[in-house]
This record gives sequence, C-alpha cells and structure tokens, in this order.
Amino acid sequence: MRVTNRLLLGLACSALCFAFAGCSDDDHTYSPTDSTQNFYLSNIPNTQTSTVIVSNGSSGSSASAQIYLTSNEPTGDPLNIKTERADTYARSSAKGAEVIEKTAVKVKTADAKLEFTPNTKYTDMEKGEITDIYVNKDGKNVSVPIMKLTGNTETNGVLVFSQVDAETMESVIDHDAAIEIDQAYAVKNPYNSEGTPIMDSAHEIAGKEFSPGIDGEEKIIVVVLNGEMMDEDQASFVNYNDEYPISEEKYSNQGEIIYLNGSLNDKEKMLQGLAQGIAHLCSFNQKVCRDGEYDGTLEDEVIEEGRSRFVADYSGFSLSGSYTDESGEEPVTLMACNELLLNDVDAYLKAPHTATMLMINSDDPSVSYGQGYLLHRYIADRFGAEAVRRAAVSSLTGRNNLAEYTGLSFDELFSDFTVANSISNLNNTDSIYAYKSIALNETYGLEGDQVTLNRAVPIKMELTKGHLTEAYTVKAWSSNYFSFNYTNTVKNLHIGVAAPTSESILHLALVENSLLKGLYSPSDEEQ
Repeated sequence: MRVTNRLLLGLACSALCFAFAGCSDDDHTYSPTDSTQNFYLSNIPNTQTSTVIVSNGSSGSSASAQIYLTSNEPTGDPLNIKTERADTYARSSAKGAEVIEKTAVKVKTADAKLEFTPNTKYTDMEKGEITDIYVNKDGKNVSVPIMKLTGNTETNGVLVFSQVDAETMESVIDHDAAIEIDQAYAVKNPYNSEGTPIMDSAHEIAGKEFSPGIDGEEKIIVVVLNGEMMDEDQASFVNYNDEYPISEEKYSNQGEIIYLNGSLNDKEKMLQGLAQGIAHLCSFNQKVCRDGEYDGTLEDEVIEEGRSRFVADYSGFSLSGSYTDESGEEPVTLMACNELLLNDVDAYLKAPHTATMLMINSDDPSVSYGQGYLLHRYIADRFGAEAVRRAAVSSLTGRNNLAEYTGLSFDELFSDFTVANSISNLNNTDSIYAYKSIALNETYGLEGDQVTLNRAVPIKMELTKGHLTEAYTVKAWSSNYFSFNYTNTVKNLHIGVAAPTSESILHLALVENSLLKGLYSPSDEEQ
C-alpha cells in the first residue's frame, strides 16, 4: 500500500496539536489550530549547528504561510522524512537532459500582424544630427535631445546616440567611446575570455530581438544618457513602449533601443548594461512581439531580470575577474568583475526571506535581481545552459516554463535551489545542491571593491526546552532560513507549519554542520 506524506501529515497533526495544547509562553501567544499542517524533525543533538530551511512553493499569487518553531516533544511518532547527506547525495539530472532533447520549443501563432510603418528616422539621420526623444523619469515623460555619434557604415551592430546639453551641445560620450561600444557588441568583447561579441552571447541564450523591427533597422539603437536621467548606479534600461508604433503608445520612441548610463564613467559597467539590455529586447520579442505578431505575454519580472543578468554573466561579465598589468609587455587582458551583479547576489543572500519570485521587492529591488540571477545560474550549472535557453526562446512564460526543461516541478526545483544557497561550495560538486561555476563562500571583486559572498544568511534564534516561537511568514515562492542556538538540552526540534491556504506547498530541509541531514517534500511517497 502506498501512503503519501500528505496522509502522514494528517496523522501527525492530531498528536502535535494535542502536545501543543499544554504549552504556554508569556511572550508568544501564537498557537496552532486544528487546520494546521504539522511537521517535526527529531533527534537533533544540541551540540550541532543546525539550520532549518522552509521554502514555500505556493501555486497562488498571495499564498503566504505562517510557520512557528517549537522544541516541545509530541506524543506521536515523528514524520518519516527522507534523510540524505549532501556530500554523497546526487540525484540524477538525466531526466532534465531528456526533456531538453525531446521537447520542441512552443511558438504561438497569430492570425494577423500588428500593422505599422517602420520609423526610419534613426537611419535617416546624419552623423552629428540632433533629434528629441522621450525618457520616462520619475513617472513623467521628458523630452531629451540626443546626437547621432556614428554614421550608418561605421558600425557593425549598433547605432550610437548620446544625450547632449541643450545649451552647450556637449555630448555625454564621444565618438571613440561610441565605436568601442559597437566593437564590444558586434566584433570582439574584451571582457570575454574568448572575445565572443556581446551580441552573439546574448542571442545564444535569449534568442533574437525584433529585427528589422519597429524602426526598420537591423542594428540596435543605443542611447547614452547622463546621470540625471538614470537612477543611481543603474547601468541600463529598456522601455518596452518603444517597441510599439506611436499609434499604440503616444510616447513611444519607435525603435529597439537600449539606454545606457554614461555618467558611471566605467566602460565595463556600461557594457554590462548593454548585455542586460539586449537580453531584455530579445525577451520582449520571444515572449510578446514574436517578430511583429504582438500576441504574447510579458515574462514574469523576477525571471526576466534574473535572465538578463545571467546573459551578462554568460557574455563574460561574471562575478570575478582579473586584469593584467597595463605596464607589462603582454597585451592587456580584461576579465570582467561584474560589481553590479555582485551587489545583487550579496543583497539576496543576506536577506533571502525578503524576496519572492512573484514580484520585484519595491524596498530593495537588488534582492529580487539576485534571486532571479542565482536561480538561472543554478539551473545552468545543474542542467546546462541549454535549459535556460529553451525556456527563454519559448513563447511561454513564468515559473512552470522555466522548470519544464529540467524535468522537475517548479516547487521541487525551487526547493533544491533553496538548499543549494545554504550548503553549496566547490568541494561538493557531486551534489545537486551545489553551484559548479561560483562559490558562495569566497571573496569577489577587484581593487578594493571586494565582497565576501556568504551562503544564505539565516534568522538566528535561541530555543529552550518547551519553547514556542513567534509566527514567521514564508512568502509565496520565497524561503526562510533559521539557525539555532540551544540554551538547554533539547532532545527534539520540531517545526509546526500553519498553512492558511491549500495553495501553500511547503518543503523543509535540515542542515547540520553544512551537510544536508533531512529533507521533506510533499511529493515524497513511501511503499
């Protein structure tokens, strides 16, 4: 007879609720109800450094779960969880590889294309000519003068424009800098170890942008703005309104346009922004435009931002790098240290419980960018970059599309990713809970701008025997990490999980001394 863990949960619930009924805590009055789902992990010695990880693979848009932790001893038998050790456990990824081989990319078709007349003004303009475009700043569309810096035959992949001062006509960057942008984009990227152009790397992962697009131009339009038009430390942005004819969007600039921040005074960061920007344009075409069909749906924003940062990484702008001495006889070798990506990853690992795959964190967008990037990095390391590419070029969107090419449900994938952020290191390459291309316990950066990436930082707490903690919220598609310090001998550590909605899909893992000790998944079954 097959008994699922969902049934075991029901059996454990009654015993645990009975055990909790006699518990009291002057500071915390929260207590489980009859509808509470209950798990407990037993026999955790107080000499161990223990971390409990709870991920909420919710299927609902707002299905947060309320959880509490307790050191009470229930009267029933413990939930029979799967126990594995991370240094020996390596679940096969072959299923994901088979899915990639057998699954055709789904492409949506339409009855008719959106009719428009290409806007050819960017090609028709002469080098040095000035025109006005709209830039959305703080929610308002502002008219900004820009100058064409490159002639049509001077460049290979982009036409470069620069914002100019309305009075002095001074441009943000000069002609030589514009040529360097084109060279890195379409000829040779000096920050890529093999010199692969940004364009080729981006197309390999993210597909192709609409070309010739709304502007009838095969080359990308790059507009370099000053700092007043950009957010602080923002390297680039793309405005999808530009991808529509002016008949559909009043303030459209009608072009495949990437806006770069010229005030960063850092060529490397500008090119990182360029790589992210082309990834966004490719995504818009794969998911929405479909080469002029305009019948699709925008990608989920956390996945979209994470993929764009993965493309930048794939293009050569990785977390770490080095420079050869410019005074030496050898040619200068540039290997990018992507400081922007580094800061995003650091922000997420320091506060993973503040991020959710559902939306960008408005208080600190960096945590969401870091979460989205690390998830794509994890998928590529475990299943290959082809899995990321297949999801990117599919016309489908969202979490399930991302997971389709791994052979796992997204809640399983997300749970494994969550555990990896707690225990991954480069000595653990046989485990599915490990990044193979990055380490989460090393120092990254160059020339004093170094950041030590720790593993996911847990919420620290102390438990005494008989203690019931306050309630903690695990957001939908988010993860909470808890580390414990035992002030008294605690024979058993138990986790009570209150799930106010059936849409919550909770996965739990127990880590002792950086090794995976126990794992619970609602999909687990026993004979």
